Amino acid sequence: MVKKVGFIMMALLLVVLSACSSSGSSDSSKKKTIVMGTSADYPPFENVDTKNGNKIVGFDLDLAKYVADKLGYKLEVQNQDLTV
Repeated sequence: MVKKVGFIMMALLLVVLSACSSSGSSDSSKKKTIVMGTSADYPPFENVDTKNGNKIVGFDLDLAKYVADKLGYKLEVQNQDLTV
């Protein structure tokens, strides 16, 4: 009896987990995007490089690019003005 209940519970669990899977298209040419918000006021962690077209550079950005690349995501960085 215990084995039957265990089997039924396992079958229900598999049904529930399969319903949670994503049903979107698996187009590998499109990369998902991670959006990173930062306040680029704290060199060397992140700051705005005005010599190269106002790009945000720094350690935090390099680390975020590395992690996004390893996970297969595209990184989008948004500078947030945190004036209070």
